[in-house]
Amino acid sequence: MKTNMRMQALVILTLAILVTGGAQAGDQYFRYAATTNMWAASSNFWGTVSGGPYNSVWVDSSDAIFEGAGGSVTVSGTQQANSLLFNINGFTLTTGTLTIGNPLTPGLYVTNNATATLSATLNNSGTGNAIHIGKAGYSGTLTLNGNFGALTGNSRALAIDNGNLYLSTATTSLGGGTGGISIGSGTTLTYDNWNTVSWGTTAATTLTGNGTFVKKGSGTLILGAGGQIVNINLGTGAIIDLQAGSIETSSNYKGLWGNNYADLSVASGAIFKLKENQVPIGALNGAGIVSQDYTCTAPSLTLGRGDRSGSFSGVIKDNGYVA
Repeated sequence: MKTNMRMQALVILTLAILVTGGAQAGDQYFRYAATTNMWAASSNFWGTVSGGPYNSVWVDSSDAIFEGAGGSVTVSGTQQANSLLFNINGFTLTTGTLTIGNPLTPGLYVTNNATATLSATLNNSGTGNAIHIGKAGYSGTLTLNGNFGALTGNSRALAIDNGNLYLSTATTSLGGGTGGISIGSGTTLTYDNWNTVSWGTTAATTLTGNGTFVKKGSGTLILGAGGQIVNINLGTGAIIDLQAGSIETSSNYKGLWGNNYADLSVASGAIFKLKENQVPIGALNGAGIVSQDYTCTAPSLTLGRGDRSGSFSGVIKDNGYVA
């Protein structure tokens, strides 16, 4: 009898916990509509199953899944999610702050053949995990128009596992910590700037991986300006694709290329400016300009690393700086 009473009490206690306990983190679904385009703590525009109904409030640290039709969603204040999954083309998240990745591995995923845009400030939970871009079935393009916020240490790293990451000129604080940005094989990191932008102004950055780094826009990208180190550690088969504007390889001797094996492609009209430190590369391709813009006493550009070879029909000049 006592055993039965104990079991009944345990059942009642369990039911009480299930009924009175708060909402638990999990998958939550958002469908854009003209009257439900706000992501706020008090907004009941989320569903707990795909397809709705969309009448639940957001639970911090859930996985946010965007479906239905794309549209512009305003982020109110700071919202925390384990990951963002965009299952449809055309979503844009504006204003506010998004903290990604608590408690699990953080991720930003865009479905195949789709594009999503984040214009909100992007934070990491500080767990030390990289924010992963793309995964199997999610090879779309993620555009970041906002800034990186309170990202510290290794948690500042981005890992492009599948698809493409596009950074606009507004995103000036890149990578950081010891993790930096990893560009996976077959993926692309694109930086598009029309003005002069310095990487390494506020935090160190390391580029690794075997993917493609594309520089677009008419502006200049300076590596290592501001006193923080920028390591270019791309592997064999990786490509630095300078399509427009210019890249300055170092500033204050902080642009470090010693572990670089990537090929370099310089398009017609673009300029690759050699500054201070020596730059080894694999193959050299394109029809642009490679310019020695700093006095040196040793060769500043070394070709053929990793037994790579290419075809270059542009101009290589010393600009009067060779000692």
